[in-house]
Amino acid sequence: MKKVQFVDDFIIPWTAGRVWLLEGQNPYNAELFEIAQTTLTKSEFLAEIPEENVLLLPLLNLLFYLPLSLIPYEISRAIWVTLLLICMGLITHLAFKLSNWKLPLLAKSGIILLSILWFPGAYAILTGQSSIILVLILLSALYLIVQNQDTTAGFFLALTFGYLPITVLIMILVLIWSISHRRWSIIIAYFSGVIFLMVIWWMMLPMWLTDWLRNMVTYYSDKSWIQTPIMMMASFLPGITNFLSIGIHILFGLFLLSLWITAVHSTERVFIWKAFTVLVISFFFQTQLEQSYMILILPAVYLVSRFWSERWGVLGRIISWVFLLGIAIGSWALMLPEIKFSHNSLPIVLVIALPFAVFLGLLWIRWWALNIARYPYINQKNL
Repeated sequence: MKKVQFVDDFIIPWTAGRVWLLEGQNPYNAELFEIAQTTLTKSEFLAEIPEENVLLLPLLNLLFYLPLSLIPYEISRAIWVTLLLICMGLITHLAFKLSNWKLPLLAKSGIILLSILWFPGAYAILTGQSSIILVLILLSALYLIVQNQDTTAGFFLALTFGYLPITVLIMILVLIWSISHRRWSIIIAYFSGVIFLMVIWWMMLPMWLTDWLRNMVTYYSDKSWIQTPIMMMASFLPGITNFLSIGIHILFGLFLLSLWITAVHSTERVFIWKAFTVLVISFFFQTQLEQSYMILILPAVYLVSRFWSERWGVLGRIISWVFLLGIAIGSWALMLPEIKFSHNSLPIVLVIALPFAVFLGLLWIRWWALNIARYPYINQKNL
């Protein structure tokens, strides 16, 4: 961080938590930007202030930053990067557990390293994106559901409430599946956790919701900020952009609706495949393209690679490793000759093509994933 220039998405939440806890100021004040800029200027890091000049996170999401806000910036920033590195490794570990991909320790360690070092992963870690923590919590909740630890899973899901625009699609799937299986503990724990968090934050800062909405309305004053990945993909054909954008959104929406409907009474094996598919679709339905959310597709990448390896033997394993190495190396190669850790610096072709290829891969392995009886029974002792 002293040698590479990057946009620091950690500085605004860190500053907000610090001025609130130590100085009693409103974390949604406009003066926050100046304090954050002064902090970066005094540090030795080559960090840049993000475009957002106010706190746009709901207070619920500030929970992840508050402990570090009590520590000086450079130390807390180093701790944050270390935590994100560990979280990326845990994401891959849980994805292996959920996909039931059996690999030797050396091979598994290599894939964990690739998941950290591919450009979107390195970008999210260096710039301090909380999307890594979000994906880890979601996968942890899915794993706990498979392990029948419903109450804990519900509380984990409650922690993602502040990221609702991203998590709403997967939450609908989980709620439908839980209701159809009468897993009421998941639903009760989720809504109890949300209510508990809302009440606690309201008691600590009664006007936070109004202040947050004011900042959101001020920063997003018109509809031009809505740029989903599908809209960007449609822009490659200017003559039929609107038609193509609406059409693709509708197609993905209908497919998503079929996933929700058919989740009723589905087995855990089918539920996991559908959950991974919904995570990929969630990337396409982002209201604003953020390349760090490409981490949402990683569990599906491992699931597809697992079935290629098992169904086609040596050839499948070669294809899987070529695919994984291609993602890791290719994401950096496309950045040459000048690598920048700025917002959405990845070529739009990769940002669209890779998630779409993974989506097609999920459709390709659908029959195997839904019909092989031993998938995804997980031995809890193996965690």
